[in-house]
Amino acid sequence: MKILLVHPPGNYMKLISGYERKPAVIPMGLMYIAAELERCGHEVQILDALIDGYYHEEPVRGDGIRYGLPYKEIVRRISDYGPDIVGVTCLQSARHHEAHEVLRAAKEYDPRVTTVMGGPHATGIPRLNMKDPNLDIIVLREGEKVFARLVEELSKANPDLSSVPSICRRDGDEIRTNQGVLVYEDIDDLPWPAYHMVPMEKYFEVGENPSPFHGIKRTSIMITSRGCPHCCSYCPSGMTFVGSRRKRSMTDVLDEMAFLNYEYGVEEIQFEDYNFTVDREMTAGFCRELIRRNLPMTWGLPHGMEVHSLDDELLEMLWESGNHTLYLAVESANADFFGSDGMKDVERSEVYRVIKRGRELGFRIVLYFMIGHYSETKDDILRTVALARELSPDYVNFFITTPVPGTRYFDECMAKGLFYEGFNIERDVWRLRYSKGNIATDEFDPEFVERTRKEAFDSIVHGDKYVAYKAGRTEKRTPAQV
Repeated sequence: MKILLVHPPGNYMKLISGYERKPAVIPMGLMYIAAELERCGHEVQILDALIDGYYHEEPVRGDGIRYGLPYKEIVRRISDYGPDIVGVTCLQSARHHEAHEVLRAAKEYDPRVTTVMGGPHATGIPRLNMKDPNLDIIVLREGEKVFARLVEELSKANPDLSSVPSICRRDGDEIRTNQGVLVYEDIDDLPWPAYHMVPMEKYFEVGENPSPFHGIKRTSIMITSRGCPHCCSYCPSGMTFVGSRRKRSMTDVLDEMAFLNYEYGVEEIQFEDYNFTVDREMTAGFCRELIRRNLPMTWGLPHGMEVHSLDDELLEMLWESGNHTLYLAVESANADFFGSDGMKDVERSEVYRVIKRGRELGFRIVLYFMIGHYSETKDDILRTVALARELSPDYVNFFITTPVPGTRYFDECMAKGLFYEGFNIERDVWRLRYSKGNIATDEFDPEFVERTRKEAFDSIVHGDKYVAYKAGRTEKRTPAQV
């Protein structure tokens, strides 16, 4: 089979705080799927419509800016390749419309082409996505084995899609969901992502990676594990990954890092694991092996670090192995926010300890907080802001607690009728993003949360301290220089 996997264009919004960033990183999920399909003997290409058209912008949906290849160019690229199957990923609800635009382009090329969608957004609300007549099949949850099995079936003269587990599909006028899962228990068996299918130099040129705070442009992303031991109601990890947390061997991870350094000149890896440091011994072993190999690379954990696992010995090992920024998920100043619904508990005393020792070693401190959970009062939100000021980080990010489709938190917000007046899931799903307020309670409305977020960020980040931080962020610091 001839398969084209498409990373759709992106978009960003104008908010109270100004325009959002324009991220551009490798489409790692598609690259894993492409590598598996290639291993199965299929002809595969990846079209990254975001990076290939990164500098092309056009207004969309009132206060949005779409960036990426123009629609007609997407149709032309699909037509030039002539695929049997077009697969598109949709990582976030924010890119719902752009993903469906690709599906429309595929059917414009040839109505007989099979269209497939995957990713957390597709998994979270499959029936909403299947309302689009241009979409034939959704691959649910992890995609490599399911997509390969699907392609195997589609290659037959009389395919039986009911035999393919973990997909949502059309059956006449009905939408059916096939049960069952196909996953890698040993994720070392996965081939590395198909780096040869994407324009790596373009991502380095743009430099809009997961962590914009370190100043290294030749940065790429990787994962060492799938899943998370926590069950936070607002997090899509549980609906995306199957079963318990599965880890790659450190040998396989470090070999991939060395490959990226040698083949593409990558200088820093940002790991996209949901919770890298939750396994303290694995983290320590990784640091020891990275120190032993002496790779000329730094690394970071922009998705956040489990605070309680960061004892003094591990902090020293992180520093020595080339991890020089602590991304600490402090989350909230309010104890009631934690301890229920499977959410991780963060002890305030542990935060103080880790920041103090981190500063002594020379780490830059980046703190993450969440505001605007429906259970919070205005005072709760302001207490979290006050804690952020008190901790005086080098950088801070306030994420608005967002009802991500497919999560328990989304279902709760829908059941309680908390979405702002006039919210329509089909029209407005793209507004569900961590920088945008989307719910209203008796205590606060979306504008209060967005304005508080902006004022808190400005008061902590946009000052003399941040100017000095940015000016020196590319320098390698040692403890003696702090």
